[in-house]
Amino acid sequence: MDPIQDLEARNYEENPRRDYPQRPGKFNWGAFFYCIPWGIANHCYIPLLALIPGLNLVIIILSGFKGNKWAMEKNTYRDMEEFSRIQETWNRAGKFMFFISLIIFIVVFALGMLGIFTIPELMESQNMVIE
Repeated sequence: MDPIQDLEARNYEENPRRDYPQRPGKFNWGAFFYCIPWGIANHCYIPLLALIPGLNLVIIILSGFKGNKWAMEKNTYRDMEEFSRIQETWNRAGKFMFFISLIIFIVVFALGMLGIFTIPELMESQNMVIE
């Protein structure tokens, strides 16, 4: 039997109405942002292909979408709750990194826009002429 189906069947018998926050088929932000360390930690070596230039963006996105499935197939978890708890930790770390990256992007963009609008005025005040 497939390891994913086996674990899901075992957990369904124990707790049929439980909805786990992380399960195979759900996007994993940890696998997306921490592709290589996540792959090594979960014994999934497909994310190591992200080290190849040109292939890295595809593998990173694929890791986000397929990461939970790969982790479930490669690891031996006692139950779905343990799997969900571990992957949810990775997911929180990935979301945190997403928001930090977003804030940095917004700040750099705002500073860039500020520079575009203030440098011409600064150059005029210094009597510098651009020709």
